[in-house]
Amino acid sequence: MTAPDTTAAEARQLLRLRELREDTARQALDRARHAHDAAQGAVHRREQQLVQVRRTRSALLGWLCGAGASELPRVAPAAGARLGALDEEIERAELALSDERLALADAARAVALAQGAWVRARGRRQAVALLADDARRALQQQREQRVERELDAPRAQPHHG
Repeated sequence: MTAPDTTAAEARQLLRLRELREDTARQALDRARHAHDAAQGAVHRREQQLVQVRRTRSALLGWLCGAGASELPRVAPAAGARLGALDEEIERAELALSDERLALADAARAVALAQGAWVRARGRRQAVALLADDARRALQQQREQRVERELDAPRAQPHHG
């Protein structure tokens, strides 16, 4: 059987290792959450860009069909070029949004994996902390018993006088 003082020292050492692993897992989770937040922000900004470009395109078409209709012969080449540019911008933004949504999904999966790793590391650390507490209590109990034996020992010896 291992001595309680050795067990307590080993438990403290193992606890420190588990604490370091938990810290590492928590830091990885923090990084994954930060990456997820960044990906979510990119998706939001891209969606806003698409809304704005579509509004601009719609406003140009509305002007060409309304107040600008009388100017159509003069502005048709520029208006056509502008509509073409807006259509290309919308297409590029939609492709980028698709990629960014995939990146967001990947980031969400990374957060879930990091969360699981952190929860497991925390559970292991908590289990070792309980073990360390038990070892510390056993060591304290052993010390108390030794002190009691030492205190009782002089009474058990007869006096020579």
